[in-house]
Amino acid sequence: MAKIINEGTVQYEKKNVPVAEYGWHTTKNLGALLGTKKVHMDIRSLDPNAYSYPYHFHHNAEEVFVVLSGEMTLRTPEGLSVLRQGDVVFCETGATGAHQMYNHTQADCRYLDIVTAADMDMAEYPDTGKVLVMTSGEMYLKGAEKDYFDGEEKPADIWKRLMPVE
Repeated sequence: MAKIINEGTVQYEKKNVPVAEYGWHTTKNLGALLGTKKVHMDIRSLDPNAYSYPYHFHHNAEEVFVVLSGEMTLRTPEGLSVLRQGDVVFCETGATGAHQMYNHTQADCRYLDIVTAADMDMAEYPDTGKVLVMTSGEMYLKGAEKDYFDGEEKPADIWKRLMPVE
């Protein structure tokens, strides 16, 4: 069964972030409303003179942007490009797919953001050297990492509990 959502009937939420230069409103996972299983999608409204997410690329998710109204500037490894209503942008996985948008105008810019649903994805942020690991909707920053052997110092104690008593 086809499901239809009209841009004019969706509700937007202000994305609250601690850095004032990032400012956008977003719908609440249109993909879930539509029942998608392999893609996530939302309509975003990028505020005037505001940036989208920090400059980043994905290791395991492809992303497509469709400009619905307004204009914004796209940053990629190739440089800057002005996007206008009707433009479609595909960002592949890996460093060559790095992207960030900036609304260089005084009016909101609305765009559809479509991302393939990966069981696990990593996003890298070339400007800051951060890595974000995303699994099942949970996000972790690289700074919270653990050494491979943390908590594994006493394997004999575990084995003793598993061994039958003679």
